[in-house]
Amino acid sequence: MSVKAQKASDIQYESKIVWLSNIEAIPYVREHFDTSCTRRKGKLKYQSYEIVGYAELEDKAPNTGRRGCFARRVFWLAKHDRYYEPEGVYQQGCPLEAIDPLTVFPKVLGQITSRAWNGTLPSVGRKDSTDTVEELVLQLEKIKREMTLIEKAFMIAQESGANWSDKQTKLWQLHDYQYNETLDKIKNLIANSEKRNVENSEGKICVFARADIDADHNDVILEYEQYAAEAGLKGEKHVSLISKTYGYALGRETEIGFVLISKQLNAYIEKEYGNLNDDE
Repeated sequence: MSVKAQKASDIQYESKIVWLSNIEAIPYVREHFDTSCTRRKGKLKYQSYEIVGYAELEDKAPNTGRRGCFARRVFWLAKHDRYYEPEGVYQQGCPLEAIDPLTVFPKVLGQITSRAWNGTLPSVGRKDSTDTVEELVLQLEKIKREMTLIEKAFMIAQESGANWSDKQTKLWQLHDYQYNETLDKIKNLIANSEKRNVENSEGKICVFARADIDADHNDVILEYEQYAAEAGLKGEKHVSLISKTYGYALGRETEIGFVLISKQLNAYIEKEYGNLNDDE
């Protein structure tokens, strides 16, 4: 899911914003903060979407803590955005990851403006960066209720033989997208908040924590196993994956995967690689 940069320190090494389109004609763009870029400069991709612009980094910008990975912003548009469909789903309002491109500068977080919203803003600022799990759960339930109403309307339309417009389909897709994005935010908050507890209970250093254990976890494990081999350290006590299940609402829970390394391996990496911040 597309996630915006949340704080100034996320983008403190930016040197340039490259725009590929006339942003004065685009009311909003979607932002994705990509922490797996393999280069500091050059054009970026985001899935199969149209790229409108991207950030480039300073020559000495450090990596994200993973060798060869850098964090950069990429700005994109979907086919149903207001720029392409002025009277579509976003005739008023804009996606959660949207910002006004005219507010974007190197090292400056983009903002949602009345221009981006196409009307008076319902709230000011980037509140999504300070939401608690409890607040996000309330948002999740609200989106789910709205999706249920849309689904019921679709069933009624089918039974009555009424036409179901593309706009109504896109409205459901929008809610589905917002639901999944909000769920991802909840999982990320839990993962980040529980890292310290896991470190204290396991007596190790957590180098990666995220819900939905997948190939990214395996990639991190393989990377640190290579460091362990360099240091002559063997066994799961130096590189390991543990999973824990956390409940965040009644009947709702998520599994978080934590990649842990021993303090001995961490000391070796800091000595040899400077906490990986000087690697390409």
